Amino acid sequence: MMITLIAIFFVSSPLIILYTNGYRYDLASGAVLSTGVLSVDVKPDDARVELDGVVIEQGIPIRKQNLAPNKSYQVHITRDGYLSWDKDIFVGSNQTAYIRNVTLFRDTSPFRRLQDDDTAQYLSISRDGLLALTTEKHGTDMTLVLKRIETGENIFATDITASTQIAYRWSPQSSGLFLELKNDDVYSQLLTDFGSTNSMISTSSLSLIDQMQWDDRGRNVYVQGEMFLERWRVADHQKLGRNVQTVWYVDSSEKIWTYNREVGLFQGDRPSEIPNLPVIQQVFFASNDVIIAKTEGAISIIRPNSDAWDIRRLPVDAVFYNTATNSWIAWSPWEFWRVDTRGDTGIINRTGGDLLDIVPLDENGVLLLARADSLTAFNPSYFVDHMLEKDIVVEQVTANIKTRKIYFLGSVKNVRGVYELEY
Repeated sequence: MMITLIAIFFVSSPLIILYTNGYRYDLASGAVLSTGVLSVDVKPDDARVELDGVVIEQGIPIRKQNLAPNKSYQVHITRDGYLSWDKDIFVGSNQTAYIRNVTLFRDTSPFRRLQDDDTAQYLSISRDGLLALTTEKHGTDMTLVLKRIETGENIFATDITASTQIAYRWSPQSSGLFLELKNDDVYSQLLTDFGSTNSMISTSSLSLIDQMQWDDRGRNVYVQGEMFLERWRVADHQKLGRNVQTVWYVDSSEKIWTYNREVGLFQGDRPSEIPNLPVIQQVFFASNDVIIAKTEGAISIIRPNSDAWDIRRLPVDAVFYNTATNSWIAWSPWEFWRVDTRGDTGIINRTGGDLLDIVPLDENGVLLLARADSLTAFNPSYFVDHMLEKDIVVEQVTANIKTRKIYFLGSVKNVRGVYELEY
């Protein structure tokens, strides 16, 4: 008996010492492994964090030490009034696994801000979710109205008729609106900046301005005149340079890039001399480091690579700049990619081919995936998604990152209007 106890002592004592010093003995491999650490830092900071069903009795930020290594742990994060966050997190030997830059989503329902009725029909909402464009009818009189979504206040109105043709393009980064109206054979153009300065500029012409570009701040626009490119601000017009090409781009230094199928891509009078350049239909971004352009059946990323040019074709048809993450999102209804400022690309996810739109939700890269009948939040860092709303009709959607509110034009329970959803 004494010999058995002595043997147990000599066998178990090293294991106990290893355990208390942060090591584990792996029976499968026969190796001694260091324990791992799980670090959790989420918002709200009073959320409840469970690890394999056991509550971690620490305040956020949490640093859970001495975890058995090389295994996955089920993390469950909850708080009253919020959707739960669930993910299996792998903790390696002598490694720290992190859950950070995560904000729980509120468990809320859509709130109707503006509603269609017999007199009003909503057309569109601004990309920052502050303004809505609508037509209103009172008897035989018709009016095009721009109003604030939060208050319903009318901030601009102009008379129209049933035959008036309306075209509008919202700024991607502000409440700016470029509006064109055709009455008979006269086109009227209006550039508004009611989101910040409550001002506008208007002009008229005999032709439609079908080529325009917002500047980097989303406040001013560049338009193609008869022979010149012009910068339009709410204060004035200014000619930038002569141009007769149909494909052009104005960069942040207001240098003009043009494309001609016969001679290629130019910056000013300097040709880019890119061999095997695909036919460019539209330029979204151009610099000396990278060019992002729409080509036939793809978005192409074109950049210098040593003494050659690297041309990467992404099988998507739309792209937008995400100011929150300083990167581009190129997407189609079937998949979406990230493109950084150097032109490096990486696929984020593939879908079932039913995406209606993609909208940034925060500065950490979380995206809103809009479908015709639902809104889903997707976190590419952890591959976690949350169904925010379903069984609705979505026609257009946007989000205000500062206020963490989603706005969508559509229907809830067969009532059409502009809805707000806190997240």
